Amino acid sequence: MKLRGVLLLTSAALVLILSPCLGQAVVGGIPYRPGDTVLPGSSFVAGGDGKTYVIPPSAGEFERIIYGKNSDSARQGGSSSAPPSVANPNDGTLVITSTLAGTIYVDGEKSGKIKSMGRLQLEVLNGVTEVKIVYGDNTSDSMSLMLAPGGWGNVDFISNEQKVSLAEQQKARTDAFCTITISTIPPHADIVLDGRPVGRSDIKLTSIDPGLHHLQISRKSYATISEDINTSPAENKVLNYEMVVAYEIGDTGPAGGIIFSDAGPGAKPRYAEAAPTNQSDGTSQGEAERLCKEFRLNGFSDWRLPSYDELKLLHKNLYERGLGSFVKNNYWSSTSYTGHSSWDLSFGNPVASGAAPNYNSYAARAIRTF
Repeated sequence: MKLRGVLLLTSAALVLILSPCLGQAVVGGIPYRPGDTVLPGSSFVAGGDGKTYVIPPSAGEFERIIYGKNSDSARQGGSSSAPPSVANPNDGTLVITSTLAGTIYVDGEKSGKIKSMGRLQLEVLNGVTEVKIVYGDNTSDSMSLMLAPGGWGNVDFISNEQKVSLAEQQKARTDAFCTITISTIPPHADIVLDGRPVGRSDIKLTSIDPGLHHLQISRKSYATISEDINTSPAENKVLNYEMVVAYEIGDTGPAGGIIFSDAGPGAKPRYAEAAPTNQSDGTSQGEAERLCKEFRLNGFSDWRLPSYDELKLLHKNLYERGLGSFVKNNYWSSTSYTGHSSWDLSFGNPVASGAAPNYNSYAARAIRTF
């Protein structure tokens, strides 16, 4: 019997018998020739097509053995799912598919017909099995394989036309791949493309299908960037982002104060920070405004006395959390009640607020917004 190509599995090793069209195989960088033995689970590169195939890891398992119609053959092995059940555990199961219609012969006996793009499942005796397909034009392809007891094998007969079509489709897709280069300031931001983490900036993403993609960039203490990007076939898209610092209540602000307010994305100003300590523990309202206006910290000079609403946020977001070193006293606001009185808020317990004459002696705390 003339064998065009055989994969023979044993319990300890796999005997690789290659047809002349494939030539030698390379396993782990070492060349192997027909009849050499390699361990299951190895991968090999077929000399004929340069593709990498994986030897099945256990005896009796075949995933794919591919033949072109009237052309050179190629094989592809890999981990398979559980074999189909058979009536006799010593028999094997053979699953045959074909892109063209034809008549199937197993070991010289007519075993059935298969439609174009059809599938045929047969129970066969274990051992060496020869499979042949005769097409409508009386041309044929054939192959042989070894089925272990209870094992199974797949045989695909693929026409040259479909192989060419598939190759052309793959080439067209590969030629259309685009690249996306993403840079951020600061670097080392987490990049997620279409819901899948792809690494950290700065990064160049290759083999990206053209079209619409969703990009998300995140980094601790910075506002997350989330946007849709559109790529054209074969485009090399370069994206540069300068990330904006994102603060949480209680964080240290850019001037060295304590963040006590976040108005949300898009708001201008968005954040407010308070001086880390009082500008006075007891002074008049006019003096409180002057002390806050003249306050300087880390080169920032835009400090001021808070409004009454801002004073309430200071109480809620800092004082009630034990932040900011506030004293149990009333604090002045910049919100006037009359020409001679202003609103104040008690940071004692219970909380009380009201309007007081500007000459009363209350505490002062400077704030700034950005």
